[in-house]
Amino acid sequence: GRVRLKTPYWIGADGQPVNEYLFGDHPRLRFELNVLEPISGLAAGYAVRTRDGNRLFTSHSKDDPAVGLSDVVPGDYVLEAELDLPELAPGTYEIPFGVRDRSGHTLIFSDDRVQLTIGAATREKEVSEGILLHTGTWKLVSHPIKMSES
Repeated sequence: GRVRLKTPYWIGADGQPVNEYLFGDHPRLRFELNVLEPISGLAAGYAVRTRDGNRLFTSHSKDDPAVGLSDVVPGDYVLEAELDLPELAPGTYEIPFGVRDRSGHTLIFSDDRVQLTIGAATREKEVSEGILLHTGTWKLVSHPIKMSES
């Protein structure tokens, strides 16, 4: 192949590998690439799926204006993706991932080698069940209510 990829792995804020995050953390997935020949428009991506196969979302490096489709020469590269979804509920998720070139040719794909584990919530939250432990913004103001006369 034109590129070799170490199995992507999760890292903590200190850049060290981790096996689990706490609810509210911002997981980061690190890709370590060894490019063997020039690649036009390298792009990596991953999806987050529930254990029963429901895809929650996908993320692609080409969609981030800071990275886009990257033309790379032979060498070693590190690409990191932050999952900016702190409301993701505790549980284990499947993370299919892949790498493509500008023409859409798949260079690497795996459907089952990476998982994401979100542990217990670090703060109290009134929730029942769901994939996202999210709530809206609430506001309480004092407001006189005029009662109609009957």
